[in-house]
Amino acid sequence: MDQFVEQQKDVGSTDSTGTFTLNPVRAREKMRQFQLALAGSYIGKVVQAATRTGAAHIEVKVTRDALTVSFTSANQELLDLDSLLEVLLSVHSHPDSAIRHLAVGLNAAANAGAKEVRWCTPGGSILLTDTEIRKTEDVSKDLRFVVRKNRSLFTWFRGTVYLEETEFLRERCLFGPCPVTLDGRQLKPEKRWDSFAPSDIDHFGLGKLTQKFHVLEVLEEAGSAPSVCAYPPRAAEFRLLQDPASEEERPLYVWQAKSSQSPALPLLYSGATSDERPLCLNRALSFRPTLHGTGYLALLKDGVLLEPIEVDLGHPGAVLMTGAGDLKTDLSEFGVVEDDLFLDFLLDQRPWVGRQSEWVTSEHLEAALQACGLEPKDYEKRLSHYVYWLHNHRLPIVSSISDLVIQHFPDRGFVKHPSEEHSLLPRLRKIHHDHLPKDEPILGFYDDTLMGSGKSGFLITPKRLCWKNTMFPPQYILWQNLLLDDLDFPPKKVAFMRTEISISLNDSVLDCLPIFLLDVDRLNLPPAYKLSTGQGQILHLAYQSMGIQDGVYFYPHIPRAKLSAAEEFYCGALPDSERPLLLYDDTFFGGADTGFLLTEKNLYWRNMFAQSKSSSLERLSRLEVTETSGGIKVGEDEISVYLSALRPLVKIFLEELLKSRVSQELS
Repeated sequence: MDQFVEQQKDVGSTDSTGTFTLNPVRAREKMRQFQLALAGSYIGKVVQAATRTGAAHIEVKVTRDALTVSFTSANQELLDLDSLLEVLLSVHSHPDSAIRHLAVGLNAAANAGAKEVRWCTPGGSILLTDTEIRKTEDVSKDLRFVVRKNRSLFTWFRGTVYLEETEFLRERCLFGPCPVTLDGRQLKPEKRWDSFAPSDIDHFGLGKLTQKFHVLEVLEEAGSAPSVCAYPPRAAEFRLLQDPASEEERPLYVWQAKSSQSPALPLLYSGATSDERPLCLNRALSFRPTLHGTGYLALLKDGVLLEPIEVDLGHPGAVLMTGAGDLKTDLSEFGVVEDDLFLDFLLDQRPWVGRQSEWVTSEHLEAALQACGLEPKDYEKRLSHYVYWLHNHRLPIVSSISDLVIQHFPDRGFVKHPSEEHSLLPRLRKIHHDHLPKDEPILGFYDDTLMGSGKSGFLITPKRLCWKNTMFPPQYILWQNLLLDDLDFPPKKVAFMRTEISISLNDSVLDCLPIFLLDVDRLNLPPAYKLSTGQGQILHLAYQSMGIQDGVYFYPHIPRAKLSAAEEFYCGALPDSERPLLLYDDTFFGGADTGFLLTEKNLYWRNMFAQSKSSSLERLSRLEVTETSGGIKVGEDEISVYLSALRPLVKIFLEELLKSRVSQELS
């Protein structure tokens, strides 16, 4: 800016000199638009700002009148008060940075009922009150964030007006690389894994072992720029079981059951032990002793724990803590946006989780339980089941639908690889006989009925997903046609491609199905049925525009009876050069004598009480497509679509189809 002003001196003349200021009242009105959902969470943004600038230590003091956060940093970013004022008024548009963290914290504190909020630096201060924002000449040796609140009778009974802030620190600021001190005492996690996941740990019925335990805990040390810092188990509580085979591996320890501490401890532990200092980690992992359910992902963003996420990590009960990296946070500032970047991140973590589970063998567990004074009769049946599951169902790296079925779905409520003698298979094949070939194996199925009738639920094969909801006809989708752009999770349902699968009786299956579908989508499976380029484009456009709808049938599973009715009433016997790709049945009772049929070259249709018609796609591509009260009009011809919800989808499909001029490419 100074250089620009110097350049302009020669081309202009001075009019006047002076200073200008922001209107403090207008500025505060604008800033009130930004608030945080969690009470007291503004202190987390200050901790993030300090961590991002490389602070060595954060000190928090709470007195009767004020809450003060102080730290020192060699980074100059937070010393520029003019830049901070600018960011305060444009928080939403500013990129992720330390100064943005601080601006959000100042904004949120001022909007949370504080009497005044002050940011102090060696070069001056910024003061925020309910009515104004301004710079002052007050200075501080270190960087200091001060909040003062009004006291009330209610807060007098509570003893402090900063209860939410201190609770946030104790719950969310325990694992960052920058240690936090609250009123002279360094914050340390008392129950590390209970912070991220339910604490009701299954004990495998090991009655003599009264203390809660984890099967395995893994701490992966970081070389530089650690994401997580955590205190490892004390060396006195463990004994070495296995030396590392190489420098890249970690030693394996077993718990000796000598501790009287209340937090859960791992039977097996892989990592360094220490009595004095926390370890700087890339990630930390725990396996809880459970055979069902999903896992939990705890992400740290600049030293603050974000909202834990229930996810499938490839192992029931796995809890993974690691840094959030470049993942985006949502409007709450403490939740992760579950976009494609997040899904790729999750996919990268699963193989590592799978490799760590290789520490858990029957020999290692027996050694650990023997150290705890347990005999085989105390655990043999339950433990053998656990080890069997671990080594036969843990498939972190997959290459087929069968692998994904084994990896993702729980053993309870979902039948994997049923034998042909299973009592429900004949009934399921009968329900889906229109689109499920008799010789196609069923890799797994879920029955969503109370009486086990199979009339509601879904099944999985190497080529397709078939499902039926109560009171609705059965549906299916080939894996090659699966589209997940609109994947959503209404209550007790999984929605995609403008349809839904109801899962009302098993929450574990409900949680696993979306992740399974996303992983199937990443497999890039070869087509189950060969199609020409033009035919494949037409089907892709149809699925993309209309999704899966009642009355709409796609190649290769257009019911024979409906195709015969279409040939009899309006399209005649199709020549060998034309393949029926899509059929719409416009009848109420499913007779298919009215509707339309599409091939790669022509469109055939018949409306009720009218003559059949047809036209080439090449001719139709020059005509306008409009929606009417009873259907779709192409040029001067109207095609009946009695389902009002389907009309706009058919219109979009025909517009895209004719616009792409697939017929010209084929010719």
